[in-house]
Amino acid sequence: MMSLMRHHQRQALKKQRGNILVMFTIGLFALIVMAALALDGGHLLLNKSRLQNIADAAALHAAKVMDEGGSHLDARKATVEIIALNLAHRDKFEISDALLLPALADVANSIDITAALQVDFSMRPDPFESSMDQAAHYVKVEISNLQLNNFLADIFNFDKRVTATALAGKSTEITFCPSTVVPMLVCGDPSTPETGSLKPDTTDDYNLGHWGLDFDTLYATKIGSGETSLVGPGNFQLVDLGGNASDIKFQMAGAVRNDSCDLIADITDGVETATGNKVGLADGINTRLGIFFGNMKQYEDQFSRDSNICQGEERIEAEDIDYAMGVVKPESYYKAYRFSDYKEGGDNSMCAEDTSSTAKEEYGRRIFNIVIADCGDGNNNGTSTLDYLGLGCVFLTQSMEHSGDAHIIAEIIEGCPLEGKLSGIAEDNPGPYKIVLYHVPDSKDS
Repeated sequence: MMSLMRHHQRQALKKQRGNILVMFTIGLFALIVMAALALDGGHLLLNKSRLQNIADAAALHAAKVMDEGGSHLDARKATVEIIALNLAHRDKFEISDALLLPALADVANSIDITAALQVDFSMRPDPFESSMDQAAHYVKVEISNLQLNNFLADIFNFDKRVTATALAGKSTEITFCPSTVVPMLVCGDPSTPETGSLKPDTTDDYNLGHWGLDFDTLYATKIGSGETSLVGPGNFQLVDLGGNASDIKFQMAGAVRNDSCDLIADITDGVETATGNKVGLADGINTRLGIFFGNMKQYEDQFSRDSNICQGEERIEAEDIDYAMGVVKPESYYKAYRFSDYKEGGDNSMCAEDTSSTAKEEYGRRIFNIVIADCGDGNNNGTSTLDYLGLGCVFLTQSMEHSGDAHIIAEIIEGCPLEGKLSGIAEDNPGPYKIVLYHVPDSKDS
């Protein structure tokens, strides 16, 4: 009897050992699966995030190049250049191995840069419709099907590939709330709608801009003493932004204001003019051209200068200005360094006025926003409140002199970058904007 019981016990132990072995095998397999998901899944997500950041940077950089006057080919080369710079980092070695880039000289002006890299353009972000028109400034960068190395995922024949898509370009309508405010104004026509259409007179090919102001036209945005502006006697087209007398030079230089949103809300309710020819105007505005005069020299680390400080070979003077219209006479335009020249890039060694400034260089410092107001009949004596019409963008063509006959000459341009809040209104109006990323329609990668 005892022998029979021992036999049954041995048989039961053998069965238990077999069950344990099966359970162990199943558990080990589950652990391998979890380890593969953790290791390869985490590796996939990490490189997906890295690739998306690269695509975002490439799209933004290409859109910026287009915004500065570059062609589609320039933007495609810029895309390859910025991707190459990103892939040079050691942590991007795996993406670098999977994404082979051409030399910049070999970049073709076609959508397919390589089999894995496409750069396309559209007139609008949504719907995105491929266009070869050089006016199509919305850039889509797609990096697709990059093969990554497997660790444990090879056991399950798991194909690890990553794709990223990014779309960038000008923002649509923006709620004006800048961090910097320039205290100058130009007079607009309240009866003229804000539009981008051509003037009815076919002999004049200037684009109609904000409130009757012509794009590509040179305006005296601040006049010298001894002249009467369109605002009225004693007014030099300056806006009262508050603060003490020494603040105006910092406002002209582009100092950041924490109360700018409240300030703009006040301006839209009524533009308060400032009388007199303020001291410090030239000191502030000229920093944008790398000229740090007097005590502004100590602020070179605070205010950057434009990377292109070229000016015309001759200066626009008082005799070149039509004060009745507030514009520079067309026959004097040849003297000015124009925005079209600026977009194409200038050789600083050929500039009429060079600089030894140590300030940081920044493209776009010569471009800023200016208030457009209804100046009425031009008989606004003393401090006046004018009706706010809108906001325009100007390009500073030359430095301002310190003498009493000092002017600020600026070219009205179609739009300029601006810090602010997007309104969400899909209407690409002339005026302030910034370069932003968009969600790519019908894409899960952007």
